[in-house]
Amino acid sequence: MSRSDAIVLGLFDTFFSSPELTLATIDDPVTEEATSIRSRYRFRTPDAIHLASAMIAGATAFLTGDLQLTQFTGIAVEII
Repeated sequence: MSRSDAIVLGLFDTFFSSPELTLATIDDPVTEEATSIRSRYRFRTPDAIHLASAMIAGATAFLTGDLQLTQFTGIAVEII
């Protein structure tokens, strides 16, 4: 493993162990909302699941690099 790979892995470890990070369970309410989002907006299934998870968890914003997701009105979608 190169030094830069080790640095990147360290950054991921730090991110995923952060107390601010919430891991959402994909349960019935999330799948129902994801199905609704997918049918209304024609987003890809993973995008619909991510958005539904964020909504159900009470997130105030969703960060993405996908401009298409800015069509979503359930929560604020911010492009990074």
